[in-house]
Amino acid sequence: DVSLIANDNFGCSDTLEINNLVYIPGPILDFSIDQLFGCDSLTVSIINNSTNTYNYLYNFGDGSTSSLENPTKLYDSPGSYQISLVGEDSAGCQISLTNPDIITIDVTPIIDIQLSDSNMCIDYSFDITNNSTYSSSHLWTYGSSSYNIPSPTIVANLLDTNNLIYISGNSNGTCYDTSYYEIITHYIPDVSIINPGILCSNQGTLSLIALNNSFYNNLTWTGNGMVNSNGLFNPLLVSDSSLIHLINDSICLSSDSLMIIVDNPDDPTILSNDTIYCENSSVQTPIVMNSGGYWLGLGIDSLSGIISGNLNPGVYDYEYILSNINNCSDTANYQIEIIPNSDATIIDPGLICDNRDTLILNSISSGGIWSGSNINSQSGLVDINALGFGNFNFVYSIPGTCPDSDTLNLDIFEFVEAQINPSLDFCVGSDSVQLTSNSNVGYWSGLPNSDSASGWFISDTLSVGIYPIYYSIYGNCPSSDTLNITFLPKPNINLTYSPSIPCVGMLLEFNNLSTNIANEDYAWYINDSLYYQNFNEPYFILDTGFYEIKVIASNLLNCSTEHIFPDLFTIYDTTPLPNGEIIRSTVIENQSIFTEWNSSSNYLNPLFEHQIYRSENGGSFDFITATDSSIRSYIDQNVNVSNNQYDYIIINKNICNVNSNSSNLGNSMLLNFERLDNFRTKLNWNFYNGWNNGTSRYELQKLSSNGIWETFTNYDSTKNQIIINE
Repeated sequence: DVSLIANDNFGCSDTLEINNLVYIPGPILDFSIDQLFGCDSLTVSIINNSTNTYNYLYNFGDGSTSSLENPTKLYDSPGSYQISLVGEDSAGCQISLTNPDIITIDVTPIIDIQLSDSNMCIDYSFDITNNSTYSSSHLWTYGSSSYNIPSPTIVANLLDTNNLIYISGNSNGTCYDTSYYEIITHYIPDVSIINPGILCSNQGTLSLIALNNSFYNNLTWTGNGMVNSNGLFNPLLVSDSSLIHLINDSICLSSDSLMIIVDNPDDPTILSNDTIYCENSSVQTPIVMNSGGYWLGLGIDSLSGIISGNLNPGVYDYEYILSNINNCSDTANYQIEIIPNSDATIIDPGLICDNRDTLILNSISSGGIWSGSNINSQSGLVDINALGFGNFNFVYSIPGTCPDSDTLNLDIFEFVEAQINPSLDFCVGSDSVQLTSNSNVGYWSGLPNSDSASGWFISDTLSVGIYPIYYSIYGNCPSSDTLNITFLPKPNINLTYSPSIPCVGMLLEFNNLSTNIANEDYAWYINDSLYYQNFNEPYFILDTGFYEIKVIASNLLNCSTEHIFPDLFTIYDTTPLPNGEIIRSTVIENQSIFTEWNSSSNYLNPLFEHQIYRSENGGSFDFITATDSSIRSYIDQNVNVSNNQYDYIIINKNICNVNSNSSNLGNSMLLNFERLDNFRTKLNWNFYNGWNNGTSRYELQKLSSNGIWETFTNYDSTKNQIIINE
């Protein structure tokens, strides 16, 4: 709480009380400056550390202000500056704070100098004019030398390019500046001319050189004999001697001079003329005007000049070299030509036959003349047609520097031409063929042959195609001929027929499956008699019997193929076979019925099968099975012999599917037994009615220990029981 008491001059007073006042502490200012010194200019940053402060006003001491909390300030004028801050809190209470740190901006020297020279010869000196401002301290550095005065004089004792360094400071020693200057120095060139010695007038132009010649580009040569200012010198332009001058016109000027002596060589003239020699002849020694030199070349003595006489044909060049005491030399050239001796040797033309029109003779060397019968004297062309066969002499002669001649004895042989006579084409399958020729002295080859001299060839294994035949005559004048013979295709017969079992009255038809039937004709033969002519798919109606059928097919190439069917065709009879005859029908082991019968057939009416029919208890006959023609018995197991009676008939079917009439009737016989005591057995059976003529007797059989059925008693047809002691 706060109380306010007011008093006036009269002793009167009044009191004002304010309760529950809030205390506001006001801004608490604090800031720092990151740097305090700079040369020429300085940017400072203020870091604010104040609390309870909401508004800021910085005064930078140069009339500028900022309301930022953390401002930066650029000082670009030399001087001293102090920064103050007025802070305000949220209630509008203000307070100020001046930072005790002083910011100082000092001046940097401004360097301004001039060099009297910066490109000079080594060890020359140069002066410095220093017009720098704000400059109070000086430090010059050149190589290992240093200077502390404003404008020193410096000797350039460093070769090539080096830096001169100048560091200038202000009066307070606080701000500095540095400058660099390139100082270029050069050697003073040594252009001494290198003495080439005594030159020879005939040695040609040469380039004079000086020391360090390759380092300098501004050399100038003058004097008698100089072809140009670049140092090219020609001794021929100097009669005796010449004074030569050399100047190097560059930053560092230098010069030199030299007296050059020129000498003339002795005369090496060769007095002998160039000469032509024949191969293996002697060669004359060349004569010279001045002796004392030496020779170069193939086959020559270097001191005497004697040339060898065994040089091969060709052109030979020789050089004579003559030198004086100053080693000045000159040369002269000499040439000889060695030509080959003419070689008229005639080249053997080999074996010559009289079927040639002409022959050209040749020799080792050309340029000669031919002589002899029917020969061209220039070309060596011999007319063989005019000469014929025989023995002839020809001469070849070469005139000129190295002449020669040769003689050829030539045999011309008779020529026999091999010629095969034309032949017709052949058909594939021919056993052999014979060819003929216009002579009988040659030999045949090509196909397999039986005799190489006769022209007979074996051809039965050849297929369709063209085959070359060769006829060759051997000897001095061989000859050969070739004839292509053609083997033409024969028809390829491919036939089928139906039916497979032909019977009398049926059509025997043939189906022709041959590949080229449209271009073929077929002739048919029955037992070697022509039956059809030009009938490709015939049919036959034949009577009962055996027939051989043959067909001959002919094509448009006049080649034919004969085909005989390997088996005879049988035409079977359709007459029904004789009736079968049942021998017996017997009950076996009281379980099945065994029936046996006889049947007959012949070659043209063979039996195909037996058909078996059965009747039960006098009923109708039903088909039960069929057996192969070779089987004549049947065991019927699908019966009940104890309660039923069974009858059987057999019908024979031939190969043409024609049935015979029914056989006789076969009855089943039932044999029963009854054991009377330990020693007797009663047997009884039913009467058999299967035969038309009745039953003659009943035979009783038993199975022996050897497994054979043996008859042990007979009874007439009136009895059907017996008692046996077994």
